[in-house]
Amino acid sequence: MEWVLYLCYAVGVLLAIMGLYMLSGRGKWLLAGYNTSDPKEQERLEREYDIVLMVRLVGLMLLLISIALVVMISGLIGTTLGIIFLLSSIYIPLMVIVIGHFTFLKRK
Repeated sequence: MEWVLYLCYAVGVLLAIMGLYMLSGRGKWLLAGYNTSDPKEQERLEREYDIVLMVRLVGLMLLLISIALVVMISGLIGTTLGIIFLLSSIYIPLMVIVIGHFTFLKRK
């Protein structure tokens, strides 16, 4: 079962790398739906929304999830507190993105 720990650490490191890449403002191709839409639709989305800010928010969420995952696996905090930390690192940024979709991510 030790390989499961190594696999979880590898996933945490991969999420951290992706999060740091997206925090730099690049990585639009990692956004779900954006990379599969046609160029005309991508252009419309870039006019309508601040895509770079959205990419940074998703990068922050990935970084928080990776930190929570590694901290929880390492046993630095208890299991219950670790689960609360992991869920809050997912749902709080997700709520910010959903609320931001209608407010500060929308271009005027």
